[in-house]
Amino acid sequence: MDLVGKTVVVVGGFGGIGFEVCKCLLQSKIKSLGIFDQRENPSKLAELGNNDVDITFCKMDITKKPEIEQAYNRFIRKAGPIDLVINSAGIMDDRKVRLTVEINLIGLMESTLTAISHMNKLDGGKGGFIVNISSVLGIEPGTATAIYSGSKFGVVGFTKSLANDFYYQQNGVKLMVICPGITITPLIENLVGIKDTFDYSKDITSFISRAKSQTAEECAKNIIKSIQQAENGSIFICDLGELRSVELAKLWEIQFK
Repeated sequence: MDLVGKTVVVVGGFGGIGFEVCKCLLQSKIKSLGIFDQRENPSKLAELGNNDVDITFCKMDITKKPEIEQAYNRFIRKAGPIDLVINSAGIMDDRKVRLTVEINLIGLMESTLTAISHMNKLDGGKGGFIVNISSVLGIEPGTATAIYSGSKFGVVGFTKSLANDFYYQQNGVKLMVICPGITITPLIENLVGIKDTFDYSKDITSFISRAKSQTAEECAKNIIKSIQQAENGSIFICDLGELRSVELAKLWEIQFK
């Protein structure tokens, strides 16, 4: 997708990766930017600086469907049809099982479906592009954070299912998945013995905490690159400052009578 002149929404736009994505989008000459998040952050809005992009903050609790719908409706009334949605809201806290699934998976699903309802060519929309942020732990098991990993596996399955060409031919909406590697954000702070799956996960979590990582800025720049080159249904890994496209192994296919 050519980002010049596009109207874009970033869900979780004040988060670690989400905020860096917003910065990159402003450098890509988009037309309008909607930042959907639970709380307004004046200092981060100020950090985005003065530019030619119309920036709108919309309050949205990703765990509440009515707030999701209200945020989209409010932004569209102001900015017009949305070209691109990036769902980047997420938490990593396995001790909060329900909240992890509600934010990382159910909220992302509701945001995606709401975006599709506005973009859908069958309902008078013009189509669009939705980017869902998963994780490398959405394609490989995350032993130390099993709840987080399970929610991110769900993101991959959900997005790949909706990216089926049958749907795209009907609604004109492309979808893709981004799987960041270990990225330095508040998400991974206080992980060992506090936000990992069990108290006795410490040894595994401590081992992972010594692994190489990338900055949120490095990750965001590669997310923008992937958007510019992606096809419907693409999966990209953004890890250690590098970007690569991956294909999931096909282990089963339907058999007919």
